[in-house]
Amino acid sequence: MLISELARAFYMSQIIYSNKKGDCEDIYVSYWFNQWSTALSVLVCQSKITKYFSRVHGADLYEERVPVIKKLPYRKFQLKKISKLFSVSNKGADYLKNRYPLYKNKIFTARLGTHDAGVNPFKVDAVFTILSCATIRNIKRIDLIIKILEHIEFPIRWIHIGAESVNDPTIPNFKKCLSNLKNNKPNIELRFVGALKNEDVLIFIGMSQFIFLLALVKLKACPCR
Repeated sequence: MLISELARAFYMSQIIYSNKKGDCEDIYVSYWFNQWSTALSVLVCQSKITKYFSRVHGADLYEERVPVIKKLPYRKFQLKKISKLFSVSNKGADYLKNRYPLYKNKIFTARLGTHDAGVNPFKVDAVFTILSCATIRNIKRIDLIIKILEHIEFPIRWIHIGAESVNDPTIPNFKKCLSNLKNNKPNIELRFVGALKNEDVLIFIGMSQFIFLLALVKLKACPCR
């Protein structure tokens, strides 16, 4: 398995280097600290590139999640050759620093998300809407939204973007909890959109905001309000 992993990394490194444009030094970034990082490490080792950077999230971070062997291949090699590694959480950064203290000066926290735009205005006349976006699997803890909504009495609309994971053993229990919510909480409006492409998610969010604003305009214009 390790030999196959390394052979594939060499093959991937050739693909990367074959796309190099001109003599200028490109910036190489891997969004996941996985086999692509091994391929970039190979290029650094061959002196074909001078540096690369990577993010690290969850499956590419916590080695105990790997079935059977509980190891991520060539982790020390990756850390030795990488310039800087950015974890999406302090917990992840601390995990790596404690596990590989020799490379702790290369490890930083850089969270995902956007700049804080403040709290959305709360409109009393509109239905309170929750929008969540993630693959439905145990590690995403979408079921906690259900547990929260079980205690809410005022009208709420919950929209979720994301499909169910076919390999997650907790899906049947999630469906059961969701069915109980539908049957016992008539004040909760549920809308599961399914999986969408990234650009379609942005379009969906933009359209949802437009419909929300349009509804507010109608409410304010209605003489019975």
